Amino acid sequence: MKKFATKFSAVALIALALTSCKKTPNEAPVADTEFKSSIDAAAATMIVTDIDMMVAQASERSYMFFYSTYSATTNNTCTVIRDTTNKVNTLIFNNAKGADGVVRNGTVTISYTACSTGTITAPGQVYIRNPYHMSQVSFNNFSVGKYFVDNLSSVVVKNTTPAGYTRSVTPLSWSISGTLKLADTTDNAANKNIDVTWVGQYTKVLTNSTSNTIHPATTLPLNWITGQPGIQTGTVNSSNNAVNPNGKNGIVKYTGKATGITNAGTTYEFNIENTNPLYRDFGCSPDYYINPEQHPISKGKVTFKTGDKAVRTIYFGDQQDLVGYCDNSGIVYINGVSYNVDFNK
Repeated sequence: MKKFATKFSAVALIALALTSCKKTPNEAPVADTEFKSSIDAAAATMIVTDIDMMVAQASERSYMFFYSTYSATTNNTCTVIRDTTNKVNTLIFNNAKGADGVVRNGTVTISYTACSTGTITAPGQVYIRNPYHMSQVSFNNFSVGKYFVDNLSSVVVKNTTPAGYTRSVTPLSWSISGTLKLADTTDNAANKNIDVTWVGQYTKVLTNSTSNTIHPATTLPLNWITGQPGIQTGTVNSSNNAVNPNGKNGIVKYTGKATGITNAGTTYEFNIENTNPLYRDFGCSPDYYINPEQHPISKGKVTFKTGDKAVRTIYFGDQQDLVGYCDNSGIVYINGVSYNVDFNK
């Protein structure tokens, strides 16, 4: 009996050894296809440029031509209150659909209290075109499109153009910095949970402000748009593109970087390539006859890294490094695989 038990134990050990050496069949790795975080971060950048343009237009114009309601109906309005004594511009949106086709709601407060008023001979810093202008932007129950901007968000816009610059030589420039906390109201039953935060600093240059058409004088408002028709969907910006300093409408480029947290709770880095900056061409209107003031970022390249995932490459426009088409399209590359995206959805 003892002999039988010993043999049985030996057989069992051999079987166990063979089982433990048995290899698990190869399994294909799960494809990395997550790009919602890339789109959310890109949307945050677009909203930053949108806020920047609110500051610019409220600063110099009595008519907010990008944001005033297009074919306004009763109670769906954009009201601008200018308090020149306290140096505060207040924008009140009431579910207003602007000329860019975007619905906005809530209040945006723009304070320029740090700016000197100026005199007839000295322009001061009140207007966005003036060196050292600074506006601080805050929000109250503000939403833009599908994104709700948390009330704790804030943005600062500063004119960084050197004092005494030569208008025909030096283009106007600004810095844009701050924190945005955005909730995608189409997610999570519209409970306004934060989907993405943006903490960054961008540099903005009005590339063709050396033109008299765009920047006629230091004492006159900037002409971001000149009334020239927009470029139709699907056509290359050949007559007024992102690399044309003589464009008939304003052309701005953005460089810089941002960090933040995605809706998955992981950190991210969003870096605009200095050699391929983001461009907004205000002569580009994909749906000119419907939303004439919709001017997307139509060219540029960003590297995006979140958590331990592979680096994503984001191209604005569908032509990679080439001159962008006038539309809302883009490409996200993940591990060499391309995914076409629409930044307007």
